[in-house]
Amino acid sequence: VGGDQYVFEAGQYQAKDTVVKIEDTFPMAHTFDPVAWCERKLSFEPAILDNLQKNGIPFGLWDTYRERFNIKPVIEFEDQENCILDYISMQFINGEEDVLVEETLKNYTWQPRPRFSFIEFGWSCKRDLFITEIIFNEEEIFKAYRFIYQNNPMQEAILRIHVNKGNHFTSVFLENTDPQNHREVEFYKAEIKRYPLDEDDRVHFTAFKHENNDDKK
Repeated sequence: VGGDQYVFEAGQYQAKDTVVKIEDTFPMAHTFDPVAWCERKLSFEPAILDNLQKNGIPFGLWDTYRERFNIKPVIEFEDQENCILDYISMQFINGEEDVLVEETLKNYTWQPRPRFSFIEFGWSCKRDLFITEIIFNEEEIFKAYRFIYQNNPMQEAILRIHVNKGNHFTSVFLENTDPQNHREVEFYKAEIKRYPLDEDDRVHFTAFKHENNDDKK
């Protein structure tokens, strides 16, 4: 179920095997070979096909996608004096999404969430605007969560994203908050992209909304 800046999984259901004639589903089925059609569709996703041939159907995988962990994202800037975080957009491995902006960005805290699959945040530094996108490697993030949470998914942990002084280098870490047994993992396989924005995007950033003539009326 999706709404403004939020998507969540409302339920899960188990289908039963049902035999259906292909002609009842695809009236034009007599014009093609079903096996060849399936092979053609799978050929568009070679990595998925290779994994399917090696490991078979991953029964139970979605049950792990639904697992939740007590976590919050933290964006830290070396240039704290000039950098202002504008929003955090999060996507999770089970398909859920959440956006923190304005009031929700000011007041958010730890919350049970599925594992991250993607995160984007926008920020300004003086008059410069930036967006950073982070795509997580599934194998790496599963391994990191196992190490950090140690079979205790309700302990508090932080997804810490560090932006350097020049705003051109970003590091991503997962760490717990227990000072007696602190653990930390850096994500080396995550794909990180940073985009500078132009002047036209300035009015969409919270810190500069007052500059929009429409807001002044």
